[in-house]
Amino acid sequence: TALLAGLGIGGLALALAAQDTVSNLFGAITIFVDRPFHLGDSVTLEGHSGTVESIGLRSTRLRTFEGTCVTLPNSLMTKAKVENLSNRTARRNLFTVGLTYDTPLAQVRRAVETLKDVLGSDPDTEKFRVYFGSFGESALNVEVQLWTKQFADFDAYVASLERLNLAIKERFDAEGIEMAFPSRTVYLHPAGGNGAG
Repeated sequence: TALLAGLGIGGLALALAAQDTVSNLFGAITIFVDRPFHLGDSVTLEGHSGTVESIGLRSTRLRTFEGTCVTLPNSLMTKAKVENLSNRTARRNLFTVGLTYDTPLAQVRRAVETLKDVLGSDPDTEKFRVYFGSFGESALNVEVQLWTKQFADFDAYVASLERLNLAIKERFDAEGIEMAFPSRTVYLHPAGGNGAG
């Protein structure tokens, strides 16, 4: 009886110890069957963003964009939300171009048209929206929503954005359109005044 009880407890302990291994194995099967990502893909998984370096039977390794290595157990894959950044058809960028408050209305319209022209003629642009969006604290805000093509190489992506920004700056300078910077107007009262009026 004691031997059987011991074997039962030992079997239970073994089953509990093997539970994680079995979960990780099922997670690996899920990865190979569903293929939510492949080696080299950029993903966001359980709050970590990076490139998939290896997929094993027990775990998956990510090289984060900061350069660290994160090892995630495959058991997470059966219930985790996986965002595959490499599967995007385009990259979305949002930015604001601020114009000074003394910009004439005709120049504001010209700024919007200039941005549309620059974005529309760029070879990496998939789609865009440009509109005079709001009156900011120190600028007239022209809002830009830009979708560029998906780049496999991040360096090529930032080079494309730099080229676009330089083209915008060049055109604004040529058109005499002045971009705003954060500013504040301070009113000073004469010495000895009570500050009224």
